Amino acid sequence: MGNAESVRYDLETALERYKHPLYRYCLHLCGSASDADDLFQDVWVRALKHWDRYDGNRSLENWLFTIATNLYRDRYRKAKRWLGRMKQYFNPELQQRDIANIPGSADDPEDLLIASYRKELVRRALSRLKDEHRILLVLYYFEECTYQEAAEILRIPEGTVKSRLNSAKKALKREVEVAERERDGD
Repeated sequence: MGNAESVRYDLETALERYKHPLYRYCLHLCGSASDADDLFQDVWVRALKHWDRYDGNRSLENWLFTIATNLYRDRYRKAKRWLGRMKQYFNPELQQRDIANIPGSADDPEDLLIASYRKELVRRALSRLKDEHRILLVLYYFEECTYQEAAEILRIPEGTVKSRLNSAKKALKREVEVAERERDGD
């Protein structure tokens, strides 16, 4: 097998193995399926373009998550600057992100309603967090990364991951409480 064929085989194998966890991560970061689709595709384009930079000593999954995180941050910064310039034309309250509606396994309609309510509260609270908090919470809770894996993906010390995660949990709790008060007031 030639070098080009080997790279193609490795990428195809990686895509098959990591497509679901990577897409789920993109969805949690972006909040909408269409944005997640774009980010997911861009991650694979970037991985293909820079495949020669992957050293093999690092987890391939963590390398892909790092690419996703960096691309997301770049997009977030660009969007934030653009929205700042266009603020007079947009109402931020109308620009809500929606996580794909994935029904739970419960059969009871009341349980589904409660689960939907909780999911909406968490979604609303997550969308209000600082980028560094949201990314870390998604990695730790949704993607079930260890402290070490999160540190590698974010390229920060493990101790920083622990302290930021603690801050992120407190911030999320505050935002959930705010979202509950807003929802009860609706």
